[in-house]
Amino acid sequence: VKSALILTGRSTYSDWILNRLEDPTLRDSKAKFHDLAGALTWELGEKTLLKAFAYTSQDQFSLGTTNDYAYSNTGASMNIRRRFGSRMNGELALVYGEYQFSTTDQQVASEAYSQDYRISHYELKADMSWLSLGKHKITYGANAIYYDLDRGTIEPYGDLSLRAPVELGLEYGVESAAYLADEISLFPWLTLYGGLRFALYNSLGPDEVMIYGENQPLRPSNVVDTLSFAKNEVSSTYTSLEPRIAVNLMMGPNNSLKFSYNRVRQFMFMMSNTIAISPTDQWKLCDYHIKPPFVDQYSLGYYLDVPKGGISTSLELYYKNITDVIDYKDGANFISTPHIETLTLSGDQEAYGVEAMIRKNAGKVSGWLAYSYSWLLYTS
Repeated sequence: VKSALILTGRSTYSDWILNRLEDPTLRDSKAKFHDLAGALTWELGEKTLLKAFAYTSQDQFSLGTTNDYAYSNTGASMNIRRRFGSRMNGELALVYGEYQFSTTDQQVASEAYSQDYRISHYELKADMSWLSLGKHKITYGANAIYYDLDRGTIEPYGDLSLRAPVELGLEYGVESAAYLADEISLFPWLTLYGGLRFALYNSLGPDEVMIYGENQPLRPSNVVDTLSFAKNEVSSTYTSLEPRIAVNLMMGPNNSLKFSYNRVRQFMFMMSNTIAISPTDQWKLCDYHIKPPFVDQYSLGYYLDVPKGGISTSLELYYKNITDVIDYKDGANFISTPHIETLTLSGDQEAYGVEAMIRKNAGKVSGWLAYSYSWLLYTS
């Protein structure tokens, strides 16, 4: 039995720098962070490997006497890898992650507020790979994720604050998926990859869902009914069938042409506040009203290496078509209401571009030069 343990830690104390600045606001500010991480690897015989990992970090920042921020990340995982012969391998993993922040905003005393936010992620996944005696490398697996999200409560802060409390609500969801893929080496110069993934997402209660008038804007004034969902009751369901294709064509010993297509559907998205200046971007789960966006992406690339000069070059073209992409209404303030559907817009987005790069990896002088051009059109 062989084992290894690694422990790391970092910390900083930046206040002594801020104390030496001339600006009084910055001089009264504070900033610090620390993190800890540990990893354990344990060989259980010749065919089984156990890995455990844990991580935690905390960041705190105060801008003068008006804004306070605190962020933390916590994560842990346990992986078991096993060889079931010379051509088959499997892996089982348990994963946990949590992100949270708390903030106070006192820039305007009458509007001062505090907020706490947290999202937790629990995942179980299994992956298998099988290498045939012939030309196939087959991979397959499944996973399930449970989301536990607390958007917190906007609370008035200080005796002068006139802000009314707003409960932003709790959200729960389960995402599960299964996939099958095959990488086929047809010839030494041609490799094909094809895969298919099926995903299922369920929003769970408890939840109160507003029902709006038919063909009416999603506004509080247009609410005609309310649906109540009990704890762990499914409030909405979304499915996704996601094909993936790739072709790798070797056109010579040092150049190749690659093409790929894949579809991805995302059941959560990032909200960025357009009102507050504080860095309080937060995740939001798709729900009864907000459909998960999905993207179809195509890419074509040409790659050329010049071994004598240690030079590698690439030219890539891509096209993306995104459906049900989420955008915000002008002036949207997502910390003002738990009903985010009243602040969002749904539309379609197209994007395409070209990226070119030349890189010198060897010799006395090394470096790279890159150029990109992109274009995007959004329609709501």
